[in-house]
Amino acid sequence: MKQKVMLFAGTTEGRQLYEFLVERGIDAGVYVTTAYGEQILSHEKQRLPRTAGQPYVQQQLPYTAGQPYVQQQLPYPAGEPDSAVRIHTGRLDREGMEEQMKQYAPTLVIDATHPYADAATANIKEASSILHIPYIRVLRASCRDGSEQLMQEGLTEVADIRAAAAWLEHTCGNILVTTGSKELQKLCGLTGFSERVFARILPIPAMLEKCCKLGLTGKHIICMQGPFSEEMNYAMLREVDAAFLLTKESGTAGGYPEKVAAAKRANAAVVVIRRPEAGDGYAVEQVKRILLAKDGNDHG
Repeated sequence: MKQKVMLFAGTTEGRQLYEFLVERGIDAGVYVTTAYGEQILSHEKQRLPRTAGQPYVQQQLPYTAGQPYVQQQLPYPAGEPDSAVRIHTGRLDREGMEEQMKQYAPTLVIDATHPYADAATANIKEASSILHIPYIRVLRASCRDGSEQLMQEGLTEVADIRAAAAWLEHTCGNILVTTGSKELQKLCGLTGFSERVFARILPIPAMLEKCCKLGLTGKHIICMQGPFSEEMNYAMLREVDAAFLLTKESGTAGGYPEKVAAAKRANAAVVVIRRPEAGDGYAVEQVKRILLAKDGNDHG
């Protein structure tokens, strides 16, 4: 049976696997939730070499600037040549994922969503299980492990962003929030929210609009694509006179060590939202070896 991969991306690991699929000419449908995520992959597509005769097909949901994506049906392109890598843009719930899997009939589903996207992971895993399709989860190395374990010393860990808000309520001083815009509204109850909070978010119109609606303005909104160097993090912390850095434990791939090192230099206390339990999974290089083994069997 020819290998067909369904990759749920949106992370550094997802981009790395996308590049690998393109370079190897493996038939794949790659799913991202935003036009920005699709744009990043498209940029990678343009710079990567492609196997002769292997087309790239992009499929995108209608998008209006400043408007959030709504779930729509993503019909899988019929009759496309083999070994194409297709990019699909738009949010899917569990039923939508299941429908896509039925249409595409992948031999393997790869979940390379964000370590904190536990709801998405649960949906992908459940849809795969219902249809009896092999599923693997890409795991991002934690800074709790190995040589980076010391990065945890002197930090305040909390269960989620609501717990972070409760802890920060009893403090004074500016906060550089690097947890994204998705749950930013859960900090709104914080006393002095619009004065204390400086949110660093992706440069996406809908996210900027959300921050404005929540009451943040001007220099309280920083729109940039990470991960960032220690020096860049340090400069931002100093610029906003941050007494606190609110972050997720996003691992080396997410620039977590650089954030913590910069905060220590800037004398900013670090509040870390604990990573959800990941369960079993594989590192990117392990997933590549799995794909190579399957590809070899297809051609054997």
